[in-house]
Amino acid sequence: MSSGTARSPQPQDLPRGQRQRRERIIEAAAALLDAQPFEQIQIRDVAESAGVALGTLYRYFGSKEHLYAAVLWAWSDARPERAPAADESDPESRLRARALQSVARFEAQQNFIGLQHVIQQSADAEAQALYRDFSSLVVESFRGELVGVEEAADLITVVSAVLTFALGLYQRGGTTMAEVYRIVDRAITLVFQGPRG
Repeated sequence: MSSGTARSPQPQDLPRGQRQRRERIIEAAAALLDAQPFEQIQIRDVAESAGVALGTLYRYFGSKEHLYAAVLWAWSDARPERAPAADESDPESRLRARALQSVARFEAQQNFIGLQHVIQQSADAEAQALYRDFSSLVVESFRGELVGVEEAADLITVVSAVLTFALGLYQRGGTTMAEVYRIVDRAITLVFQGPRG
């Protein structure tokens, strides 16, 4: 089932009871993602787990990708505060702490790695809009670590690209999680200090 040209209601436009129902659907979908990859989840199982009819679920989310883009956004928005960097005055240390925290979150909930790729490739306009919101949250969390750094936007672009690449490589079985940490850590060193030798 697809939303076609009809747009799903925005959470802020819903009455309280409907917002709570929508949140229950997102929580049920997230719980299923903890147990199995996105591709194995059936939308009817999400509806059943949330205690709603399938038609009710589709009133809030026009597609499976739209629903799981909302799950990804909620997961990102609920990220824990990062542990302080060894040297809070140093932008390199602050960005490293934030980026490695991102790797640790994906390591702890690995099905979100594949989900991110699926949503990024989705043709669903509402899923794409939520993915842009998700990306903005990530960029803002990185930007917060680089206040006052002149080339912050370029640094964030490079680190985000390396992080996405390394996680994708891991997901495809091309590397280990330890190597993902090393790649991200090394990329941050290179963007701040340049290559040696």
